[in-house]
Amino acid sequence: MTSHPEKTGKSKVSQRGLTLPELMITLTVMAILVSLSAPSVRGLISDRQVVNAAQVLHTSLMMARSEAVKRATTISLCKSDDGSSCDNDLDDWRSGWLIFADENSDGEYDSDNDHLIRVYATQDELDQMDWNRGDGLSFDSRGRLNVINGTFSLCKNLDSEFEQRKVVLIGSGRARVLEVTGTGQCS
Repeated sequence: MTSHPEKTGKSKVSQRGLTLPELMITLTVMAILVSLSAPSVRGLISDRQVVNAAQVLHTSLMMARSEAVKRATTISLCKSDDGSSCDNDLDDWRSGWLIFADENSDGEYDSDNDHLIRVYATQDELDQMDWNRGDGLSFDSRGRLNVINGTFSLCKNLDSEFEQRKVVLIGSGRARVLEVTGTGQCS
C-alpha cells in the first residue's frame, strides 16, 4: 500500500536555487566577464558619439549648401558659443556654429542684415573639432565652397587610442565622412 502525502501529513519539499559557494563562483565569473567587456563597450560608446557628431556636421553642411542654391545667395557657417554671433577666437567648432544667409558675403553674422537659418549646439562629447581652412566657410548661390577643398577633423581621446572622423569638402560643395583609425591621442 502506498501512502499519499496528503493523507499522512508528510509533504515533499523541493528546494531550488544555489548554495552560497555556487552563488559566489557565479558572481565572480560574471564580474570577470563584465570587467573584460567594459573597455570594448567604452570604445563603442565613444565611436558612436564621434559618428553622431560627424553626421550632425555633415547634415548641417549639406543643409547650408542646399539653402545657398534654394535662396540663390551666399550661406555661411561660423563658430559660435552663444548662438547669436560669430566668434573667431574660439579654438575649434565644439562650442557650436551658426548657419546664416550672408548678404554681404563677409563670413560674419550681422543680425541687422543677415538672416540666421540654424544654430547648432555644443558638441561636448568631442575633444577636437577643427576646420583646416580658417574660421568659417561659405557656399555660393550655386552650392560651391568658397575654398578649393577643406576638412573638418572630429576626434575623441580614449586611453591609448582615439576615435576620429573627417568630414571632407571639395570645391563643388560635396561632402563625405571618412573614418580614421590609429593609436595615440588626437592631434
